[in-house]
Amino acid sequence: MIAAQTVINSLAELWPVVARWVQAHGDRPLTPQELLALVRHCFPAWTQEEALRAYSRLQRNELVVSLAKSHQLELNRHLLDFARQLLREQTLGLADEVLVLVQDLGRLQQRLEQAVARSDGDDLGRQAALIDDRLRRIIKHLVENELAIQVLAERVRAAGDGQSLASRYAEVLDAFDRYIEPMLSLLDLQGAARTCFDTLEQSLGQLMVNIGLTGRLHRQRERLAHLLTRLLELERLARESVRRCADALLPLRDQLRRSTLVSQAAARVLAQLRRGQWQPLDSQLPVLSADISSQRMPHHHQLLAFLGSVVRLPQQQAPSLADGDFSRPRPANVPELGEVLGRLHSASSSKAGAPLLQALLDHYPALDTDELLYLHQQLRHHPQLQLAPQPASSQLATASHRLTLFDAALQAPAAEPTP
Repeated sequence: MIAAQTVINSLAELWPVVARWVQAHGDRPLTPQELLALVRHCFPAWTQEEALRAYSRLQRNELVVSLAKSHQLELNRHLLDFARQLLREQTLGLADEVLVLVQDLGRLQQRLEQAVARSDGDDLGRQAALIDDRLRRIIKHLVENELAIQVLAERVRAAGDGQSLASRYAEVLDAFDRYIEPMLSLLDLQGAARTCFDTLEQSLGQLMVNIGLTGRLHRQRERLAHLLTRLLELERLARESVRRCADALLPLRDQLRRSTLVSQAAARVLAQLRRGQWQPLDSQLPVLSADISSQRMPHHHQLLAFLGSVVRLPQQQAPSLADGDFSRPRPANVPELGEVLGRLHSASSSKAGAPLLQALLDHYPALDTDELLYLHQQLRHHPQLQLAPQPASSQLATASHRLTLFDAALQAPAAEPTP
């Protein structure tokens, strides 16, 4: 029986070998020579004797076991599962995994509604637990992918210049195509995930209202409220997680594009140098300014020719606009408010019951429609004018428009009491 402390100490010391095995080879068995090479790769400062002692230690503590009827070695199955679970956080998943869980949420939502319709508390509890499990798995998937994106960004930034641009930024472009862009489309306003989340949120709210009204399954109402809270937290976390992932990789993708343009321009220049074609070299340089005048400076004789043409240019007086070439703005024809009130007060006895806008049109037939409406707005709530609101709308035709509005009617002034 191997002591647990011995296994733990061996695993802690030789963990780089186990992690490299799982990441590079998975569950594929290795030969003794490959395992020794893997140990030397993980610990380059070790001697051959130290690598052999580590190899023997792996076998003695059963971290590595031999295959039956073979000289190959494989990782202990329990250790392989443990290492995969730990290293999975640094492996970028697919957006399709989230899509599968979202589609499963839609199916469980229908079962939850059916359980509430049948007043089946046990089935409602089962479906609520399944929905909660799917929400937890989506949250876990988002957190793990965000951590994998951060690790990927740090690894690309720390990569040396000895690698080519294609190998250095291949993972960045793959992460955009495989995870970030599909997730952005899923979380869009018309995306599948956003639609499913909104539908589930409305369904949970309606089920809680129905349970509160009927009183049945009142013990399950708290569980539905818990699901609704977790769903809202998931929506917030998904938006923030995808935004942080995009912010981490966008500068790297832009750097790749700039480096690609510079590399293409440098390759064209080097090709011209190898061929010995020095003359068209300036045309192959990258354009550093969009202004054409800043790319080529004129020669001395070109400047002299231009100045000479300016001197020989005939002088002509610029044409000026006459007074009749443009129409002056027409001043407003709106009469004074006091004059309008005086006319309406004098005609209030004869025009009692007439709409206010009709009275204005009778007194000022030459005004435009906008000027009439301006006067109507000023007089509608004037304290010196007695008006009565009309219950029905009235129609009025001006010179250029037909208006329909709820107007107010003029009232006759109250008769003064006789002494």
